[in-house]
Amino acid sequence: RTEPDRAGPSRTEPSRRRRAPPAAMASWSEAKRAAAAAERAIEAPLEQFLRVKVDPDQPGHVSAAEEDLVAEVNKQLQALASAIDRLVACPSAEKPATSHAQIKRFREVRFDRKQQFQDAQRRLQHTREGEQLRHHLQREMRQDGGNDSAASHLMSENASIRNASKVADETIQQANATYDELIAQRQIFSGTTGRLIAIGQQVPGLNILIKRIQDKRTRDNTIVALVIAFCTCFMLWYWLSGWGI
Repeated sequence: RTEPDRAGPSRTEPSRRRRAPPAAMASWSEAKRAAAAAERAIEAPLEQFLRVKVDPDQPGHVSAAEEDLVAEVNKQLQALASAIDRLVACPSAEKPATSHAQIKRFREVRFDRKQQFQDAQRRLQHTREGEQLRHHLQREMRQDGGNDSAASHLMSENASIRNASKVADETIQQANATYDELIAQRQIFSGTTGRLIAIGQQVPGLNILIKRIQDKRTRDNTIVALVIAFCTCFMLWYWLSGWGI
């Protein structure tokens, strides 16, 4: 009578192993919290990096603080990318109705922050190269007794290029500010659309109205994008024509 009792656990163990669920994936809420945390964490170091200036006396020197900011921004960009991948990999049953819009927003935020970071890096690199060229030309002029007209001409050209680059940077900053305002407005519209979709799912008959609203919003976004593109091209053409390019 005791043998069946000893054999009983051995027969039930495989079934228990079969019923054991696999390693659970991170839920949608956890992945969204991670993405939101990475989005908030990137703001401070990026804002500090945008204010970094080149030392005119030592243009080739990169401070330890600047290196730390670069490493931190890259770290948070990677964390945001990983969180977005987790959102995409979440099971469909856990995703809300507005999951696609939320993932799209996080992707656009990451693209925008990465673009700002890369633009700032290029600006610093160009400034360093210009300052190094200025130091080199000044050193050559001192060695030649200050009579090097070619060096003076190059310095004048370098000053003009740096002034033009400064104007372009200011224009880009204004465009970025306008873009941020448009993003904020779109987020408001996206939240409103999400609530309308939820209401439409609960109340039949509103789906057609919601579809029309979405089509109108898409058309308006397309018109705004075309207007911004036209204005940007016109500004670039006007600026380049003023320099005789």
